[in-house]
Amino acid sequence: FYEELPEELEKSVQEVNDSYQSAEAKADEIDQMNSAYKEKASQYNEYADTLDGKINTQNKLKAEVDKLRKDMQGITEQSAYKTAVDNYNAKVREYNESVKDAQSYYDENFAEDGPASKLRTELESDLEKIQTASSEYQELKGDLTAKSDALGVNVTEINNQIDNSITPIAKDI
Repeated sequence: FYEELPEELEKSVQEVNDSYQSAEAKADEIDQMNSAYKEKASQYNEYADTLDGKINTQNKLKAEVDKLRKDMQGITEQSAYKTAVDNYNAKVREYNESVKDAQSYYDENFAEDGPASKLRTELESDLEKIQTASSEYQELKGDLTAKSDALGVNVTEINNQIDNSITPIAKDI
């Protein structure tokens, strides 16, 4: 019926194609952003997990110190008490070292210029960019849907024109 598409239909097809390519490009951009975000989040979580381990060690040692202190209170025999005090003091030193270790790790990695702190700032910024890109993608997807719907109307109009040109012939048969 048509050797080439009518200009309006061809324009609609091109608009749908352009909208699809824009939406696809934005989706690819979001995928890349998500991948980079996950990598940074993994790095940050390594720092956080290490700090968490150090804090858990510190808490465990604190509980041991508290238990040893309580246990000492019931000891009346002098040599047993001296041993208990020595054990208590050794555990207190171990606890104090764990506190210093955790604090040092925190200061090195989570302080303002620390790598974990920088990663967190980057993650917050990246998340905002991902959210913005996702909103842009939704707009592009809406545009694609609208243009696809318009294309459907144009195809329907062409089909109606074809039907109108065929109907009189079919009535003559």
